[in-house]
Amino acid sequence: MILAVIPGVSPIFPITSILPVIFIFSSTWAREAFDDIRRYMNDLQSNNEKVWILKNRKWEKIIRGKIKVGSVVKLEKDTECPVDFLILSTFEKSNTCYINTANLDGFVFHIFLFNLSSTYP
Repeated sequence: MILAVIPGVSPIFPITSILPVIFIFSSTWAREAFDDIRRYMNDLQSNNEKVWILKNRKWEKIIRGKIKVGSVVKLEKDTECPVDFLILSTFEKSNTCYINTANLDGFVFHIFLFNLSSTYP
C-alpha cells in the first residue's frame, strides 16, 4: 500500500489504490454504526418492559432497567428473562424450568433446568 502511493515507484495513480480502501473502511464503519444504533434501540425497548420483583415482601411491577443485583424476579410462562438468574422455585410438579437460548447463541434448544432442592416447597 505504501509503495502504491509513491509516484516514481508505482505504475498506477495513488488515488486508485486509496479509494477502494477508503470505501471498504467507510462501508464497514457505516454498517457497524447501524448495528450499534439498532442494538441500542432494542435495549431501550427491552429495558422498558415491566417485570415483577419482590420488594418489602410484596410483588411490585417495575421496568427491567431498574432491576438491581439480588432482586427476586418472578418470571411468568413464555416471557423473556431480563437478567442472569438463579432459579429458586418453579410451579412445575417436576421442579423444572425450560429455557430457550435462541437470543443468546442463535440455536433453538430447550434447556431443562432444576431449581435448588433447598428452595423447593
